[in-house]
Amino acid sequence: MNRRDRRAGRAQSPPAAWRSGLSADTLFNAACEHHGAGRLAEAERDYRNALDIEPQHADSLNGLGILAHQCGHSDDAIALIGQAISLNGHVAQFHYNIALVFAAVGRMSEAERHNRRAIALKPDYANAHTNLAGALSAQGKLDEAAVHFRHALARTPDVPAAYANLANALLANGEPEEALSVVVRGLSVQDNEEMKVLFVRCVEDMQFVPKVPGLVPVLDLALKESWGPPEMFSSVVTAILKQNGTVAAPSKDSRAVQSLEVLAKDHLLQYLIVSMPIRDVSLERLLTESRRELLRLAMAGPAVASESVLAFGCALAEQCFINEYVFTSGHEEQEGARALRDRLAALLTSEDAVPPLMVAAVAAYFPLGSLDVSPGCFERPWPEAVNRLIVQQVREPAEEQALRSAIPALTPVDDDVSVLVRQQYEENPYPRWTATSSIIAPLTFAQNMRLQFPHATFAENGDANVEILIAGCGTGRHPIDRARTYTDANILAIDLSLASLSYAKRKARGFGLTNLAFGQADILHLGRLGRTFDVIEAVGVLHHLRDPREGWASLINLLRPGGYMRIGLYSALARQHINAARDFIAARGYGSTADAIRQCRQDILALDDGSLAKEASLSPDFFTVSACRDLLFHVQEHLTTIPAIKSLLAENDLTFIGFTGPMRDRYAKLHPGDTAMTDLDAWHAFETEHPGEFAGMYNFWIQKPRP
Repeated sequence: MNRRDRRAGRAQSPPAAWRSGLSADTLFNAACEHHGAGRLAEAERDYRNALDIEPQHADSLNGLGILAHQCGHSDDAIALIGQAISLNGHVAQFHYNIALVFAAVGRMSEAERHNRRAIALKPDYANAHTNLAGALSAQGKLDEAAVHFRHALARTPDVPAAYANLANALLANGEPEEALSVVVRGLSVQDNEEMKVLFVRCVEDMQFVPKVPGLVPVLDLALKESWGPPEMFSSVVTAILKQNGTVAAPSKDSRAVQSLEVLAKDHLLQYLIVSMPIRDVSLERLLTESRRELLRLAMAGPAVASESVLAFGCALAEQCFINEYVFTSGHEEQEGARALRDRLAALLTSEDAVPPLMVAAVAAYFPLGSLDVSPGCFERPWPEAVNRLIVQQVREPAEEQALRSAIPALTPVDDDVSVLVRQQYEENPYPRWTATSSIIAPLTFAQNMRLQFPHATFAENGDANVEILIAGCGTGRHPIDRARTYTDANILAIDLSLASLSYAKRKARGFGLTNLAFGQADILHLGRLGRTFDVIEAVGVLHHLRDPREGWASLINLLRPGGYMRIGLYSALARQHINAARDFIAARGYGSTADAIRQCRQDILALDDGSLAKEASLSPDFFTVSACRDLLFHVQEHLTTIPAIKSLLAENDLTFIGFTGPMRDRYAKLHPGDTAMTDLDAWHAFETEHPGEFAGMYNFWIQKPRP
């Protein structure tokens, strides 16, 4: 803004406003009109003319202060609005405005003080309550922040942002159930994307049924419209299903069709089983029993199943394909399934009618694509539920097979351990996923980093195009989400396994992405690419190398000065139960075939509840063949600790930016002095006291220094 000294001009001739007879208030009102219309130069002129007439015109000083803040001159804004307050300290809006500026420059205690004064002057000032709550949240005063967000909501119940503010504060304060109640109410006011994302955050990992009126219809809609990755809904949906009674196992004296009819009426159950692997032992047993009933019904012969039973049978078969047929079965059941499979193959190669329920029952035990028939045999008119099965089990695998030849080999894969790891993921691509979030908020990479780490200190790069390497992309959901989110990124995603890459490429084609490429490569040979990157992500990869340090060094060499790296490593403290399960497996001599994994799972479930090895069954990765193999049967695995990470960062002169994950909120409560949350010694103490916090893995960002 213009800061020139006007005293000389005033001495030479009277201001034009004086000559025209305009008052300071008139000029102030004109300035406000210009300001509201975005005519900032005209607004500044009239504010200053008003002050020429009346140098102590507090409203004009306040207006100039707001204008200075909008133009990025925070110090001027504080000085000008401060003058207005010194002239008239009883105007709530003056205190509110200067608090906005203090908050923008991180001076939260001053922002808190002035917002409190604004509220004292005007108790129903909703915006001041909101901003006071924001200042309190930034200082870790979460309980009081929630109080003021509630005050704001009570005064503005038709404003969606008021619900979002309160819900965010409650989540940060560890109160997801109350936050969820606020979000559900907010969605009834306006179902915008921010509220939908907040809904997903509230229910993620919620392992109980919250007492929230109207929850189930919203949950139905969230699953149908994919407000988030389906796995985020797994825990709360499972809790609801187990509470509502409709998922009780079929009784021995009931007819199979009655039992399946009951299950077919539960929409949440069907959404769950077609969207993700179920992650609950009792629900797995129910579905295992239901599959047996489906087989018996299909083998019974000419009886025609109802549309709802057929739909449920097909949904159950989709679940079995998703979990890679992890359910257990006895010898007699297996013989029956094989016999039915042979009957189906014979019918498909004839012109005879094929009972749709037979297709569902066979598909619940064997992938339809594995039948000894040509894919063209499935080209018949089918009910929609059967068509879905054929797409899932015949057409999509065929598409993936065709895509393999189009994936370039960027480096050799010849290290002994890398060869073994590649073989594992060729046999069991991981993780299998069906859908991701339909809601994506486009951001630049820098904006995303600042949102994740608002208090961290790191040097931001201003690159227009960010080159990103995702080393070890698996089946592709992560790079796909990154490519959909970042507006300034070109992404190369690599993996050892062509089976995983072809799955990823098929999924990516559905989004029409132009900023994402896939290639087969080994981290140890990435230097041969002749490229460097602004960002490298290697999550869940380095600990499967022969030497994680060698792999990390390879990636550091590819990272440009000032570049960012995201790393995910297994925690030795958090995986003691996994080690116990691996010891159990070694002692029993299980192989790593699908049959061996199925048997091992049942044996682990049969262990005493106090057994450390049995705790492995609580992991989400226990519930599919590929995930269980990755969890308990991996050919190579290294564990680490936070002190070891700290040492490695120091050796390579890398800056720690922060961990990601829900444990950040819990850490912040226990270590309020570490505002940036970068004290690795404090994090080690936190994990030592709470060893399950990094049960997934250490997931953190670092930065390479500039020369």
